[in-house]
Amino acid sequence: MKDEFDNKKLRNMEIIWHLTDALHKSNNLYEILDNAFTQAMLATNSESATLWLRDEAALCLYPHMAYGPNANALQGIKLKMGEGIAGWVTENREPQIVHDTQQDQRWSQRVDTATGYITQSILCVPLITKQSTWGCLQFINKLNDGRFDLDDLALATDMAALIAISMEKQGLPWQQEIDRELLVRFENVSKAYSMGDVRVDALKDITFEIYEGELLVILGPSGSGKTTLLNLLGGMDQASGGRVWFQNRDLTKADDKELTSYRRREVGFVFQFYNLIPDLTVGENIEIVADLVAQPLEIDEVLTEVGLKHKKDSFPSQLSGGEQQRVSIARALVKKPRLLLCDEPTGALDDQTGKMILVLLETIARKTGGTVAIVTHNNAITPMADRVLKMRNGQIVEIIRNYYPEPAKDLVF
Repeated sequence: MKDEFDNKKLRNMEIIWHLTDALHKSNNLYEILDNAFTQAMLATNSESATLWLRDEAALCLYPHMAYGPNANALQGIKLKMGEGIAGWVTENREPQIVHDTQQDQRWSQRVDTATGYITQSILCVPLITKQSTWGCLQFINKLNDGRFDLDDLALATDMAALIAISMEKQGLPWQQEIDRELLVRFENVSKAYSMGDVRVDALKDITFEIYEGELLVILGPSGSGKTTLLNLLGGMDQASGGRVWFQNRDLTKADDKELTSYRRREVGFVFQFYNLIPDLTVGENIEIVADLVAQPLEIDEVLTEVGLKHKKDSFPSQLSGGEQQRVSIARALVKKPRLLLCDEPTGALDDQTGKMILVLLETIARKTGGTVAIVTHNNAITPMADRVLKMRNGQIVEIIRNYYPEPAKDLVF
């Protein structure tokens, strides 16, 4: 019996050694992980294995890699944050061995029902680094009526740690398989202005999309066209050519009345210099916008969300710059916009206060599923975004996908 245990430990050590060596020598993470999963399933005597990754914007976990009889059936399956044992392990950053899933209150029958697969036992460990949680690693159904043991747990934990560190250091070149609703699409959009005999091409044949729940940064120097782009997104101007779609509405064909309705119902604006009415209190500044829509949020609710309920009766002149910007965000949120547009929201603030505002905007996107677009010239903001649109001379020159957005609180200005 002792020889059997020693052999198992040696085999586990060999798998981890080969995985570590492969990660150092190769950039092909798919091939490396594929081989590691195959070996680990044999070592743990598991029927199936799944690598679940979290999508902050979509507020869910999804199966990125799956092995075993349920692999194909898992495609398209999503778990809500905290749902099931995988969700619990990811949220709590703690490993779990469950010998009978049917007797565990955390178990979600939804996945088995959708896949037709019966899960009986699970070994589940979180994919974590010191600062971040990426998802979890599951081994499912120990064969021959066996029970997952501490050696299995040690192997899974070491594998998960290596995978998480690799993702943090170099990322995984995958496209997320989350079906997100398309909110905005620009199709070959151009915008030109005439200044006397001079024609200024502010935007030149640009195409891109914005998805529901996304945090997007539009980056560019002065004169790059980003403010013009913001004006088109907000329905404050119309394109000279191409199409601007908001869901199934063509904004390029909208008249003034339709654009006014779009701005009123669908879009919230946060400006660099706050644009608060100085003779109105904080509450009254928000109430003006709340009156524009049929079912606004409660004023006290949005002030609580931005941490300023106690300033409701104060005037703008009695607030700091950071507090005024938080009021402008509350004013934008009160009408429950589908799209929150932020024009240099930290431009008039010191670094520390600006970071507080970015944390608030991040919370809106990550926790409530709101769609946030930030226009800025500040490259230091880009690591927090899901995607970055880089602009120059009226064109989008690069679109960068951040697979692991950095928390706003960790940004370095």
